[in-house]
Amino acid sequence: MKFQPGNQLGAAGSPKGARNKLAGTVYVEVLEFLTEPAVFQASEPTKLQALLLTLFREAPRDLARFIASILPKELSIETSSVNELSDEELDRMIEMLRSRALAAREQQSLDQVKRLEHVN
Repeated sequence: MKFQPGNQLGAAGSPKGARNKLAGTVYVEVLEFLTEPAVFQASEPTKLQALLLTLFREAPRDLARFIASILPKELSIETSSVNELSDEELDRMIEMLRSRALAAREQQSLDQVKRLEHVN
């Protein structure tokens, strides 16, 4: 049964980046496995921990594939300070960075000229 057009049930959806309970558990278990010392010390390993340990010992390539398969395909990094700047502030910042880069290039050129003069 499909939702009818205009239905608002679940319109917001799940929050961005939300995982279901199983996926969250897998991430936590894999992270714990990867950050544990090389010797497995757990008294009662979960089935997932036992699977990861078996893969680690017997099929490390398959373990690497599994870990790669659950990692995010995209990484989005946002810095709030840049996102909150106005267009005018961004323009001023760009201009300031351009002038600093130009001054650094000019200084490098002067240093090269001084070195050449010193050699001759």
